[in-house]
Amino acid sequence: MNSSIDIIMEEEKKYEQDLKKYKNNSETAKKIVNRMDMANREMYKEFEDLVVSEDGKEVDLKKYKDDKDLQEKAVQNMKKTGLKYAKTALSANPANKYEEELLMDACGMATETALRKIVMTHKHKLSFELFKQMYDQQMKPRVASLLKKAAGGHLTEDHVKGIIKYSVEPEVYEYLGAYHENFNLDEAIAHLDERIKLKKKLGLNDILRMNQEYASDHRGQPLLHPTLVDKIEDATEKKQKKEEEEAEKRTAA
Repeated sequence: MNSSIDIIMEEEKKYEQDLKKYKNNSETAKKIVNRMDMANREMYKEFEDLVVSEDGKEVDLKKYKDDKDLQEKAVQNMKKTGLKYAKTALSANPANKYEEELLMDACGMATETALRKIVMTHKHKLSFELFKQMYDQQMKPRVASLLKKAAGGHLTEDHVKGIIKYSVEPEVYEYLGAYHENFNLDEAIAHLDERIKLKKKLGLNDILRMNQEYASDHRGQPLLHPTLVDKIEDATEKKQKKEEEEAEKRTAA
Protein backbone atom coordinates (compact mmCIF):
# COMPACT_ATOMS: atom_id res chain seq x y z
CA MET A 1 0.00 0.00 0.00
CA ASN A 2 1.37 3.41 -0.98
CA SER A 3 2.11 5.96 1.73
CA SER A 4 0.81 9.55 1.55
CA ILE A 5 4.29 10.73 0.53
CA ASP A 6 4.42 8.17 -2.30
CA ILE A 7 1.01 9.35 -3.56
CA ILE A 8 2.09 13.02 -3.49
CA MET A 9 5.35 12.24 -5.32
CA GLU A 10 3.46 10.21 -7.91
CA GLU A 11 1.02 13.10 -8.42
CA GLU A 12 3.86 15.61 -8.90
CA LYS A 13 5.59 13.22 -11.30
CA LYS A 14 2.38 12.92 -13.32
CA TYR A 15 2.03 16.70 -13.54
CA GLU A 16 5.64 17.08 -14.57
CA GLN A 17 5.22 14.50 -17.35
CA ASP A 18 2.05 16.24 -18.58
CA LEU A 19 3.73 19.65 -18.54
CA LYS A 20 6.84 18.31 -20.25
CA LYS A 21 4.57 16.91 -22.97
CA TYR A 22 2.96 20.36 -23.34
CA LYS A 23 6.40 21.98 -23.61
CA ASN A 24 7.49 19.55 -26.33
CA ASN A 25 4.20 19.98 -28.20
CA SER A 26 4.44 23.78 -27.96
CA GLU A 27 7.95 23.80 -29.36
CA THR A 28 6.87 21.59 -32.26
CA ALA A 29 3.81 23.81 -32.87
CA LYS A 30 6.03 26.91 -33.13
CA LYS A 31 8.33 25.11 -35.57
CA ILE A 32 5.33 24.13 -37.69
CA VAL A 33 4.16 27.76 -37.91
CA ASN A 34 7.71 28.94 -38.71
CA ARG A 35 8.07 26.39 -41.51
CA MET A 36 4.73 27.40 -42.99
CA ASP A 37 5.99 30.99 -43.09
CA MET A 38 8.48 29.79 -45.69
CA ALA A 39 5.73 28.36 -47.89
CA ASN A 40 3.98 31.63 -48.81
CA ARG A 41 5.47 31.99 -52.29
CA GLU A 42 4.97 28.32 -53.22
CA MET A 43 1.41 28.31 -51.89
CA TYR A 44 0.56 31.32 -54.03
CA LYS A 45 2.26 29.68 -57.02
CA GLU A 46 -0.25 26.81 -56.69
CA PHE A 47 -2.98 29.45 -56.97
CA GLU A 48 -1.42 30.89 -60.14
CA ASP A 49 -0.53 27.56 -61.75
CA LEU A 50 -4.19 26.48 -62.02
CA VAL A 51 -4.91 29.39 -64.37
CA VAL A 52 -1.67 29.59 -66.33
CA SER A 53 -1.94 29.58 -70.14
CA GLU A 54 -1.06 26.50 -72.20
CA ASP A 55 2.26 28.01 -73.23
CA GLY A 56 3.00 28.57 -69.54
CA LYS A 57 3.58 32.29 -69.96
CA GLU A 58 0.38 34.07 -68.95
CA VAL A 59 -1.65 33.87 -65.77
CA ASP A 60 -5.36 34.69 -66.02
CA LEU A 61 -6.68 35.13 -62.48
CA LYS A 62 -10.06 36.23 -63.87
CA LYS A 63 -10.88 32.54 -64.33
CA TYR A 64 -11.33 32.37 -60.56
CA LYS A 65 -14.09 35.00 -60.55
CA ASP A 66 -17.14 32.71 -60.68
CA ASP A 67 -15.64 29.21 -60.72
CA LYS A 68 -16.15 27.74 -57.23
CA ASP A 69 -14.73 24.34 -58.24
CA LEU A 70 -11.54 26.02 -59.42
CA GLN A 71 -11.37 28.06 -56.21
CA GLU A 72 -11.76 24.90 -54.10
CA LYS A 73 -9.07 23.12 -56.10
CA ALA A 74 -6.74 26.05 -55.43
CA VAL A 75 -7.50 25.80 -51.71
CA GLN A 76 -6.61 22.09 -51.63
CA ASN A 77 -3.42 22.53 -53.68
CA MET A 78 -2.27 25.45 -51.52
CA LYS A 79 -3.05 23.50 -48.36
CA LYS A 80 -1.04 20.51 -49.60
CA THR A 81 1.99 22.70 -50.21
CA GLY A 82 1.68 24.43 -46.83
CA LEU A 83 1.48 21.09 -45.00
CA LYS A 84 4.47 19.77 -46.95
CA TYR A 85 6.53 22.56 -45.38
CA ALA A 86 4.88 22.09 -41.97
CA LYS A 87 5.81 18.40 -41.84
CA THR A 88 9.51 19.25 -42.01
CA ALA A 89 9.15 20.52 -38.42
CA LEU A 90 8.31 17.05 -37.11
CA SER A 91 10.86 14.87 -35.34
CA ALA A 92 11.91 11.39 -36.38
CA ASN A 93 11.20 10.06 -32.89
CA PRO A 94 8.46 7.36 -33.00
CA ALA A 95 7.54 8.26 -29.40
CA ASN A 96 6.32 11.65 -30.61
CA LYS A 97 4.29 10.31 -33.53
CA TYR A 98 0.83 10.38 -31.92
CA GLU A 99 1.19 13.91 -30.51
CA GLU A 100 2.65 15.21 -33.77
CA GLU A 101 -0.20 13.68 -35.77
CA LEU A 102 -2.66 15.58 -33.57
CA LEU A 103 -0.74 18.80 -34.22
CA MET A 104 -0.74 18.18 -37.97
CA ASP A 105 -4.49 17.46 -37.92
CA ALA A 106 -5.06 20.80 -36.20
CA CYS A 107 -2.71 22.51 -38.65
CA GLY A 108 -4.55 20.98 -41.61
CA MET A 109 -7.98 22.07 -40.38
CA ALA A 110 -6.85 25.61 -39.58
CA THR A 111 -4.95 25.96 -42.85
CA GLU A 112 -7.84 24.76 -45.00
CA THR A 113 -10.40 26.99 -43.25
CA ALA A 114 -8.18 30.07 -43.52
CA LEU A 115 -7.22 29.43 -47.15
CA ARG A 116 -10.84 28.86 -48.16
CA LYS A 117 -11.84 32.18 -46.61
CA ILE A 118 -8.99 34.02 -48.36
CA VAL A 119 -9.51 32.43 -51.80
CA MET A 120 -13.32 32.56 -51.79
CA THR A 121 -13.33 36.18 -50.59
CA HIS A 122 -10.72 37.66 -52.94
CA LYS A 123 -10.94 35.24 -55.91
CA HIS A 124 -9.37 36.80 -59.03
CA LYS A 125 -8.20 39.86 -57.07
CA LEU A 126 -5.84 37.82 -54.92
CA SER A 127 -2.34 39.08 -55.70
CA PHE A 128 0.71 37.67 -53.92
CA GLU A 129 1.02 40.85 -51.85
CA LEU A 130 -2.61 40.54 -50.72
CA PHE A 131 -2.19 36.83 -49.99
CA LYS A 132 0.90 37.53 -47.86
CA GLN A 133 -1.03 40.23 -45.99
CA MET A 134 -4.00 37.90 -45.37
CA TYR A 135 -1.62 35.13 -44.32
CA ASP A 136 -0.01 37.35 -41.68
CA GLN A 137 -3.28 38.87 -40.44
CA GLN A 138 -5.68 35.90 -40.61
CA MET A 139 -4.16 32.56 -41.48
CA LYS A 140 -1.03 32.51 -39.32
CA PRO A 141 -2.84 33.61 -36.09
CA ARG A 142 -5.56 31.01 -36.70
CA VAL A 143 -3.08 28.20 -37.30
CA ALA A 144 -1.00 29.22 -34.26
CA SER A 145 -4.12 29.41 -32.06
CA LEU A 146 -5.40 25.95 -33.01
CA LEU A 147 -1.94 24.42 -32.67
CA LYS A 148 -1.64 25.93 -29.19
CA LYS A 149 -4.94 24.32 -28.17
CA ALA A 150 -3.84 21.00 -29.65
CA ALA A 151 -0.51 21.21 -27.79
CA GLY A 152 -2.37 21.39 -24.49
CA GLY A 153 -5.20 19.05 -25.43
CA HIS A 154 -4.22 16.60 -22.67
CA LEU A 155 -4.40 19.27 -19.94
CA THR A 156 -7.60 19.86 -17.95
CA GLU A 157 -8.88 22.17 -15.22
CA ASP A 158 -7.58 19.58 -12.73
CA HIS A 159 -4.06 20.52 -13.79
CA VAL A 160 -4.40 24.23 -12.91
CA LYS A 161 -2.93 24.04 -9.40
CA GLY A 162 -0.11 21.78 -10.55
CA ILE A 163 0.67 24.06 -13.51
CA ILE A 164 0.96 27.13 -11.28
CA LYS A 165 3.12 25.29 -8.74
CA TYR A 166 5.40 24.06 -11.52
CA SER A 167 5.64 27.49 -13.16
CA VAL A 168 6.39 29.87 -10.26
CA GLU A 169 8.90 30.20 -7.43
CA PRO A 170 7.70 28.97 -4.01
CA GLU A 171 7.67 32.60 -2.82
CA VAL A 172 5.28 33.56 -5.64
CA TYR A 173 3.12 30.51 -5.01
CA GLU A 174 2.81 31.63 -1.39
CA TYR A 175 1.62 35.08 -2.44
CA LEU A 176 -0.84 33.64 -4.90
CA GLY A 177 -2.19 31.52 -2.05
CA ALA A 178 -5.68 30.23 -2.77
CA TYR A 179 -5.97 32.78 -5.60
CA HIS A 180 -4.62 30.30 -8.16
CA GLU A 181 -7.85 28.34 -7.71
CA ASN A 182 -9.59 31.21 -9.53
CA PHE A 183 -7.41 30.73 -12.62
CA ASN A 184 -8.93 28.91 -15.55
CA LEU A 185 -6.84 26.54 -17.64
CA ASP A 186 -5.90 29.17 -20.25
CA GLU A 187 -4.66 31.54 -17.53
CA ALA A 188 -2.64 28.78 -15.89
CA ILE A 189 -1.11 27.86 -19.25
CA ALA A 190 -0.13 31.53 -19.69
CA HIS A 191 2.11 31.08 -16.61
CA LEU A 192 3.51 27.86 -18.07
CA ASP A 193 4.24 29.53 -21.42
CA GLU A 194 6.12 32.29 -19.60
CA ARG A 195 8.18 29.76 -17.66
CA ILE A 196 9.04 27.95 -20.89
CA LYS A 197 10.01 31.25 -22.54
CA LEU A 198 12.20 32.43 -19.65
CA LYS A 199 13.59 28.92 -18.99
CA LYS A 200 13.13 29.40 -15.26
CA LYS A 201 10.44 29.52 -12.59
CA LEU A 202 8.72 32.90 -12.38
CA GLY A 203 9.74 35.30 -9.62
CA LEU A 204 7.76 38.25 -8.24
CA ASN A 205 9.02 40.71 -10.88
CA ASP A 206 8.27 38.20 -13.64
CA ILE A 207 4.68 37.89 -12.41
CA LEU A 208 4.18 41.68 -12.33
CA ARG A 209 5.56 42.12 -15.85
CA MET A 210 3.51 39.18 -17.10
CA ASN A 211 0.36 40.68 -15.56
CA GLN A 212 0.91 43.94 -17.48
CA GLU A 213 1.58 42.14 -20.76
CA TYR A 214 -1.47 39.93 -20.28
CA ALA A 215 -3.67 43.00 -19.71
CA SER A 216 -2.39 44.70 -22.87
CA ASP A 217 -3.13 41.54 -24.88
CA HIS A 218 -6.61 41.07 -23.35
CA ARG A 219 -8.21 44.50 -23.72
CA GLY A 220 -7.04 45.78 -20.36
CA GLN A 221 -8.21 42.72 -18.41
CA PRO A 222 -5.38 41.81 -15.98
CA LEU A 223 -4.47 38.30 -14.97
CA LEU A 224 -4.21 39.16 -11.26
CA HIS A 225 -6.57 41.00 -8.91
CA PRO A 226 -5.36 44.59 -8.18
CA THR A 227 -5.20 43.85 -4.44
CA LEU A 228 -2.87 40.93 -5.09
CA VAL A 229 -0.75 43.08 -7.41
CA ASP A 230 -0.40 45.68 -4.63
CA LYS A 231 0.76 43.00 -2.21
CA ILE A 232 3.33 41.64 -4.66
CA GLU A 233 4.60 45.14 -5.51
CA ASP A 234 4.95 45.92 -1.80
CA ALA A 235 6.81 42.66 -1.21
CA THR A 236 9.09 43.36 -4.18
CA GLU A 237 9.97 46.83 -2.87
CA LYS A 238 10.73 45.47 0.62
CA LYS A 239 12.84 42.68 -0.83
CA GLN A 240 14.81 45.11 -3.00
CA LYS A 241 15.34 47.49 -0.06
CA LYS A 242 16.57 44.63 2.12
CA GLU A 243 19.01 43.50 -0.57
CA GLU A 244 20.33 47.06 -0.93
CA GLU A 245 20.81 47.38 2.84
CA GLU A 246 22.67 44.07 2.98
CA ALA A 247 24.86 45.16 0.07
CA GLU A 248 25.69 48.41 1.91
CA LYS A 249 26.63 46.46 5.06
CA ARG A 250 28.95 44.20 3.06
CA THR A 251 30.57 47.24 1.45
CA ALA A 252 31.00 48.96 4.82
CA ALA A 253 32.57 45.85 6.31
